Amino acid sequence: LNLGGGVSNYYKTLKLDSNNNIYYFIINSKKSESAFKTGFSLFYKYCVFISLLIKNRYSVVISNPSLEGKGKSFYREMVFIFLSNLLNRKTIVFFRGWAEPFEEKIKKSKFISFLFKLSYAKAKGYIVLGNIFKNKLINLGIPKETKFFIEPTVADSKYINEINLNN
Repeated sequence: LNLGGGVSNYYKTLKLDSNNNIYYFIINSKKSESAFKTGFSLFYKYCVFISLLIKNRYSVVISNPSLEGKGKSFYREMVFIFLSNLLNRKTIVFFRGWAEPFEEKIKKSKFISFLFKLSYAKAKGYIVLGNIFKNKLINLGIPKETKFFIEPTVADSKYINEINLNN
């Protein structure tokens, strides 16, 4: 939760870490790590994650990928989602970033589209920041009857006093 960024800020604001039934599984690595070390670290995290799922530590898994850039988050989270689905855990995907070029890449590639349907499309629910993203996900292959939660982003209430709405 000490990392910067939208996902970290979102969960800090919700203060879910004060709940004894909620566990965070942090997967980010240091940006200065070599590709080999990052790959090994990620493989290790997949193994730990499987172990935790088998031990029933997690009954619901929420994943926070984005569809941006080269897709690093998309591919990394895909494996966690696939593993969660494989081990019959309720999986919720919270898309936090979206870039239309990456969306088009999924649509145009039969292989990436296949991987998307094998993993992301099997989740039990999705949290998105607006109806436009819900419709885009349905167009990518998410079944229409899947549960969608339309949630705005949040800001910590300590910032409210800093906002002057009279300007």
